[in-house]
Amino acid sequence: MQTAYYQQAKNPSLPETLQACAREIGLNEEVFIEDLRSPAIESELQHQMQLARSMDAYSYPSLRLVHNQYRISGCDRLFRLSSHAE
Repeated sequence: MQTAYYQQAKNPSLPETLQACAREIGLNEEVFIEDLRSPAIESELQHQMQLARSMDAYSYPSLRLVHNQYRISGCDRLFRLSSHAE
């Protein structure tokens, strides 16, 4: 995916891009496409997207730190907090 997106400018949202990546790493394409279209997989994807939105993660890749009850959103805030901790 990294190569397809960053080096070849392919859209990772397109099924044909995903299928080509699966083929390149030796996955069974038929099983991959079947799983890609699976309602269970779609449900998990929606759950993960909702979780990301709840943490204010709107870009890829994103880094979030959750410690105890406190959530730190974004590296810039993390760096500011760590500089005050000394």
